[in-house]
This record gives sequence, C-alpha cells and structure tokens, in this order.
Amino acid sequence: LISLKWEPLDASKGSPLGAVAYHSCAIVVNSDKFLHKNFDIYRSNEVPTTRSNTNKSKIEGVYFFGGIDQYNNNYSDMKILRIGKKPCEWITPKIDGRPP
Repeated sequence: LISLKWEPLDASKGSPLGAVAYHSCAIVVNSDKFLHKNFDIYRSNEVPTTRSNTNKSKIEGVYFFGGIDQYNNNYSDMKILRIGKKPCEWITPKIDGRPP
C-alpha cells in the first residue's frame, strides 16, 4: 500500500471470488490503522489505533459484492477477503433478508 505498486496477494485460504467483472468492493478497516505509516494488509492487527471510541467491524477486510462472469451470469453474493494474517482468508458470510 505504501509503495503504490501491484504485488501478488497470498489469499490461499477459503473459497475465492472467481473471475467476475462489474463487482463492487470496499476495504473495511479502522481508519486509524489504514492511514498509519506501518499499515500492512497481512499485519493490520498489529497497527495501533489512537481513538478509544472507534467503531469496530466484525470482520476487517475487503468486501466484494456481485459481478458478472464470462458467461454473463449475474451474481448478488458477498465475499470478504479477511486481512490481518498471512495468508489472507476468503469468507462467505451468511446473509439474511431480501436481495437488492
């Protein structure tokens, strides 16, 4: 993140997202950690936070939603790439309610 260059990601645990386009994604991590000069995707748990009343997400990581595969199948599922350890882990959360 600091070097602003692409590198292969070690995410060998769990079931990966697969080849999709037109998906949405967002990183969900405490802003103090994300903006810290020593932030590392594999060691985000080691970065200190300065705020005592920060909102904590249940799972810190990169959240992916939806997409279209090479056969034009639409997806409305969510996958989370849990960060903070190496290898990163793919998680499929249980979602309740009606899809959008």
